[in-house]
Amino acid sequence: MEDFKNVVEIKNKFICAQVFDRVERFTRVVFELFKVETDFKAGCVSVVRGEAFKKTLAIYDIMTDNTGANIELRLKAWNKKIFKPVLTVENGSGKSPDIMTLCPYWLTAEKMAKKLTAEVPFKHWKEGSFILGYPGPVCKISSVLDYVKSFLRADSYGSVMDFKPRLLHIEKIVDMTDEELTALNIHDYTGGFKGGSFSEDIGEESIYNLSWPCKHSFIQRVCLIRTPSRWVAIDPQGYDYTRYVYFPLSWRDMFADVVLRAKEELKEGQGLRSEKKQGSNNDKRGFIPCARKKRLR
Repeated sequence: MEDFKNVVEIKNKFICAQVFDRVERFTRVVFELFKVETDFKAGCVSVVRGEAFKKTLAIYDIMTDNTGANIELRLKAWNKKIFKPVLTVENGSGKSPDIMTLCPYWLTAEKMAKKLTAEVPFKHWKEGSFILGYPGPVCKISSVLDYVKSFLRADSYGSVMDFKPRLLHIEKIVDMTDEELTALNIHDYTGGFKGGSFSEDIGEESIYNLSWPCKHSFIQRVCLIRTPSRWVAIDPQGYDYTRYVYFPLSWRDMFADVVLRAKEELKEGQGLRSEKKQGSNNDKRGFIPCARKKRLR
């Protein structure tokens, strides 16, 4: 398709992260006899053989559209007689290889979460629903404002996989006003909820010997804190404080007022640091070491 481009050209990092994730789930099936290495900066995957002495057998560019709904791998280098020139990772049919089919409960929950998050207004979400949330690059922060600041910083230096959405299960809902959520110390608040995670796809095997798909089949139990205009989800993980906070993938729009304030404060902080650094440089230029002073005399 003409509108296909390399994944790294997609501006939406959430879409990029989901494309990379889907490609990994695909290649773990298609190239199960080899090792596949992903280059997140170049937007390609390498098919490799060997451990101590690696040999690259093929390199594929990861191509997708602006929505991430259609994904292809296009052979960039190496033997076209052995490797197919084009591999369809996703085309909306749901028939492409996916290693997570080995975890049917998780895969069904993911499909439900994508549909609900995209099509149903959050004010209609209920306990027992599956949704997608963004955990951000850091945790254990006090306020919504501080979380948004960390998101904005991650936009500049964070890895694209920091933006991979997490699968959440709503087990409690707490309604608040916008003002109450803005003023809330999220770290100290649990809402009487314990949180944790679960997997319905794990059998009797030891937690230490799980296969790759089973390790990724855990779903977070969350308490949804909802206001008339926005939401966050918290997971204390059994502690008496909140360890993880999840935001909507549309946090820039839903928390637009907070984003504006966060940008202003980050800009002010950067200005203060620049002034301090400039003052420090001026002090250094005006300082003459004792040994130098003696020679000047």
